Amino acid sequence: MKKILLMAVVAFGMLATACSKDEVAQPVAEKSTVTFSVAAPELSTRAHGDGESATALAYAVYNRADKALLFKGTATMSALKATVEIPFVNGMTYDVLFWAEAPAPESPYTVDWDAKTVGYTNAAALVSNSEDYDAFYYFLTGDELPEITGPVTKTVVLKRPFAQLNIATNDTAEAAQSGLVVENVAVEVTNAYTQFDLVTGNGVNASNTGVTFTSAPKQGGTILSSYDLLAVNYLFTGGEKQLVNVKFTYTDGDTTTGGNAGRTAEYNSVPVQRNYRTNIIGSLLTSEGNFNIEIEEGFDGEPGHKYEVVSVATAQELQNAVNSGAGEIILEDDIVLDGPIVFGTFTRAEVAETIVRPFILDGNGQTLTYNGSDRAINVLTPDINLTIKNLTIDCIAPYCNRGINYATDGNLTLENVIIKGENITYALNLPDPSDNATVVINNSKITGVIALNVWGANVKMDVTNSEITSVDKADHENYAAIKLNNNGSSSAEGSVINVVGGKVTALDENGNPSAAVTNSTKTGVINISDSTEVIGKVEKRVAMVYWDGQNEFYSCETLEEALVSVVEHNADGVRLLADVEVSEIMVLNGSFVFDGNGKTLTSTAGRAINVSGANGVTIKNLTIECSGERAINIIQNATNVKIENVTATAANYTVNVASSAPNAVVDIKNSTLNGLCTVNVASAGAEVTVDGCTVNCNDNNTTVGEAYAAISLNKDAENATITVTNTTINVAEGSDSVPARNSAANGTITIDGSTENVCVMVAAITYEGSAYYYSFETLEEAVEFAKEGDVITLLRDIVVEGTLTLDLEGKTLVTNGMLTNAGELTIKGGKLISENNADKPNTLISTAGKLTIDGVELDHNCTTAGAAIRVLGGEAVINNAVVNAENLTLFADGAKVNITGAESSYFSNASTDDGTWAYAVKAQNGAVLTINGGSFEGKHGVITSAKDGSIIINDGVFFIQEPANGSGYPLCAGGENAVITVYGGKFSNIRAAGASGYAYNGGKFNLYGGLFKYKTFWGGVDESVIWVESGDADYPWTVQGTTMK
Repeated sequence: MKKILLMAVVAFGMLATACSKDEVAQPVAEKSTVTFSVAAPELSTRAHGDGESATALAYAVYNRADKALLFKGTATMSALKATVEIPFVNGMTYDVLFWAEAPAPESPYTVDWDAKTVGYTNAAALVSNSEDYDAFYYFLTGDELPEITGPVTKTVVLKRPFAQLNIATNDTAEAAQSGLVVENVAVEVTNAYTQFDLVTGNGVNASNTGVTFTSAPKQGGTILSSYDLLAVNYLFTGGEKQLVNVKFTYTDGDTTTGGNAGRTAEYNSVPVQRNYRTNIIGSLLTSEGNFNIEIEEGFDGEPGHKYEVVSVATAQELQNAVNSGAGEIILEDDIVLDGPIVFGTFTRAEVAETIVRPFILDGNGQTLTYNGSDRAINVLTPDINLTIKNLTIDCIAPYCNRGINYATDGNLTLENVIIKGENITYALNLPDPSDNATVVINNSKITGVIALNVWGANVKMDVTNSEITSVDKADHENYAAIKLNNNGSSSAEGSVINVVGGKVTALDENGNPSAAVTNSTKTGVINISDSTEVIGKVEKRVAMVYWDGQNEFYSCETLEEALVSVVEHNADGVRLLADVEVSEIMVLNGSFVFDGNGKTLTSTAGRAINVSGANGVTIKNLTIECSGERAINIIQNATNVKIENVTATAANYTVNVASSAPNAVVDIKNSTLNGLCTVNVASAGAEVTVDGCTVNCNDNNTTVGEAYAAISLNKDAENATITVTNTTINVAEGSDSVPARNSAANGTITIDGSTENVCVMVAAITYEGSAYYYSFETLEEAVEFAKEGDVITLLRDIVVEGTLTLDLEGKTLVTNGMLTNAGELTIKGGKLISENNADKPNTLISTAGKLTIDGVELDHNCTTAGAAIRVLGGEAVINNAVVNAENLTLFADGAKVNITGAESSYFSNASTDDGTWAYAVKAQNGAVLTINGGSFEGKHGVITSAKDGSIIINDGVFFIQEPANGSGYPLCAGGENAVITVYGGKFSNIRAAGASGYAYNGGKFNLYGGLFKYKTFWGGVDESVIWVESGDADYPWTVQGTTMK
C-alpha cells in the first residue's frame, strides 16, 4: 500500500494570539509615553519559518475617533523583539498598527497605511522558498489600548497574516536511484489572495490566476522527522479555512529531451488558514497523485490529521483507507466485496466544526464486484464531498438493495462510473439524510430496477452525457430509470434533476416502454434536455400503495389505479403523493387506509368518494374539495368507517351515510366539514360519532322546510344515533338551517350529551323517485307548505292539544307514527296513509278530543290488531270518508261518533286470514255511533257493538266477504247492553246459507227497517224486518262498483 500524506498543523507559535497587559503605572501628565514591548512568536525549534528575517518593524498611530493617520515610525527587531515608545495626549484614544518584515529590497510587500492593507509590491517577481517573505502584524485597538490617562507599558505579540504552505517528500533516496534529484521548484496557487486587510485579518482581492512563486532552489531541511522539504511559501488568507489549488513544478536541472525538466504535480482543494501551516507530504517523487483534499478545522498541533492518497488492492485495504480518512483512494486491481464499503467512521459531531471533507475513489479502470444483498458503497459521513471516478460496480447477487447509497448532505460526483444493476433496487440512492445534497454525474452508465432514486429534499442533481437504464421486471409500474420519490413520510420535495445529453431507457419485462422518468413529488422537477434520448414514459406519480412495516410499495399515475391496486394486492393502504383532480367517483371498496398525506383531492364528480361495501375503511389527513353533491358517500352495506383529520367541502352532503348501508358504524374525528347538510345519516340503525370536529352548514337560503343542517338524521334513518362531542357547529347567519335536525323515527342526536340544540322534525314532504324532501317541526307547517299532489310524511307520533285544521285537499299525508288528538282536530280532503310496517303504531288517528274528518281517504296498513281511527272519548264526525284498514276502520270507546256519507264513502276491513275476528266498525263502553250512510265491508264482521255500546244505522250498505273461519255477519251485538238499532240500509252475507246478524252474551238487535239477504239472525230480532229473498228486483246491490252476491 503506497501512501502520500497531506498534513495540516498549526505552526509552532503561529496560533499564539496577541496579548496585552497594563504594567508599571506612572503619575499622570498632559502627555504620557506608552512603551510597547513588541515580539514575534517564538518557535520551539529553529527550522524553516522561524521569523528571524523579519527585522524591520514599522508602525502607524491613528486617532480612533476619526480614523485619521497621525504619524508613522520605525524600529528594528532583534531576536524577534523590539521596544517602541510613543508619546500620547492624555484623555485621547488611539489605534496602533504594527508591521514587521524583512528589510528592503528582500521584502516583497508594500503597506498602504491609510487603507490599513498590505499587498505584493510586484507579484510577478515572487520566487519560491524565500524566508524573506515571512512577516508579522498586529492592529491594537479597543480595550487593548484604552483611553490614555498616564504612562503605561504594553506587551504586543505579533502574528502572521499568512498560511505557510509546505511541500515535502519521503522518497528522496528512491527518486535519486532512478536518476531524479530535485534542484529547483516552483509553486503556482490559484484562488489565492494578493492583499491582506490588517484590521479584519482577512485576505482581499482573490485572484483566479492566483499567485506564482517562480522557480528557485529547493528548500532544505526536514519536517515530521522523515520528510525532506521541497518548497516553503507564504499565502495571504483569512481566519477561516479556504481551498486553493496548488501546481508544483520541479526539475533536476536536466533540460534535455527525456530529462526531468518541468515535472508537475497538482493538488486540488488544499485547505489553508491564517497562522496555520499546511503540509503536503508523501512519496511525491515516485507516486503519481492528483490531489483533491481538504483539511478539518481545529488542527492545533503536531501531528494533526492525516489525509492520504492510498493505492489499494483488496477489500480490506479499501475499507481501511476509507476509515483512515484518506483523501484519495486508487484501486490497483479488481476487488471482490462480500460486504459494503462504508464511509461512516466520522460522525457529524466530529465534522460539525469543519469545512467540506473531500474524498476521491479512483477506480483506475478496475471493477468492484459486490456479491452481497445490501449496499455496495454506503456513504454515511455527514457533509462528505465524494468523487467516484473510472470505476465499475458490478452487483452480481440475485437481489441487491443499493449500488451506491449516498445518505448524507454533501457533494457527490460520479465521473466515468458504471453501475451494473439488473438486480439492484436502487443503483444510486439518495435517502432522507441527503437533503440539500449536490450530485454531478458525467459520462457514466447506471443500471438498476430504479437507476437514479432521490428521497432527499432540495437535492440538486446534474446528469450529463450518461446512460441511465431501468430494468423493470415487475407486473406493475412502480419502477423508473430516474425517480423523484415520495412515500408520504419521505419526499424529494424541491429537488431538481437536470439531464443533458445521453440516454434514458426503461422497458418492461415484455420489452414495452415502461416508466423512464417518474416524478412523485409536488414541488420537485425533472428536466430532460432535447438532446437526451428517452425510451420509455415520462410520468407523474400521484399515489402509492403500501404495506405497514415494509419498504415495498407501488406508486401509481392515478388515484383510481391506486384504489384498485390496494385491493388487488391486499395491501394496507393508499397514500396520496400529490394534489389530484378527478372527474370520476373514487371508489373505496376494501378494508384499507386512505391516507391523504396532507394533500388535496379536488373532484367535479357527483360524489368525490364512495365507500362501497367495505368493512373497515379509514380516510385521514385529506382535504376534499367537491363541487358535486357529496364528498364522502358511505353506501352498499359499508361499515366501520373512520374519518380522521379530514377537511372536506361539498355542495350538499359532506359526509353521507346512505340508506343502502344499514347499521353502519362511522367515526368522524378531528375534522373540518363544510356543506349544506354537512353530516347526513340516512342509514337505519346507524351509529355515527363526531368528536373534536368543526362542522359548518353553509346554507344561505331561507326556504321554509329545507332539510339542511350541520348534523342531520334523515327520515329514513330509523333507530339511528349521532353522538356529537367536543365539536364546534356553525350555521350560516340568516339561513333557516339548524345545528342539528332529527327527522328519523326513533332516531337520536345528542350534542355533548344533550338534545337541547336538536330540532326534532315531525313531518316531511317527499317526492316520488327523489331522495330530496322538506321537513318541518310541525304538521301544520308541512300541510301549509305542501302543494297539490305532494306527499306529506308524518315522521313520528304527534299530539294535537289545541285547535288544528289540516287541509289535505289534493295532498297525501303518510305516517310513520300515530296522530293523537287531545284538542280539536279537523282533517279535510286528501289522503292519510300509514305505512305497512308491523313495528309502526297500530292506530292511525287516536282522538280523545273533538275530531272532524271530511272527505278524507284513510289507509291503515298495520297488520297488528288496531284501528285506523280510535275514538277514546270526546266526539268525532266523519263525513264522506274512505277508510281502508287491515283491522278495524273505526273503534269508538265511550265516545260519540257520527258517520255520514254517500255510497262513495267506504269503510273496508280486510284482516289477514289468521282466524282473528275483526270488524269494520266497533263501539263499546257507552259509545254512541250513528251511521247515516256510506258503504261498509268486513272480513269477519262489518258492524259490531260490544259491551255497553250502541250503534244506530239509518242508512248505508253493509256486506261481508268470505270469512276465513267460515263464519261472518254483517251485524254483531255481543256483550251486556250491546245494542244495534237498524232503521234502514242494505245488508248482505256472501255465504249461501248465512245469517244477517248474531247477538250473544246479552247483545240484541232493534230492527225497524233495512233490506237483508238472509232472514236468519242468531238471537232475538224485531219482526218489522224487511226481508229480501234471492232474485228480488232490488238484489243484488252494487257497492263501490262491486256487485254484492
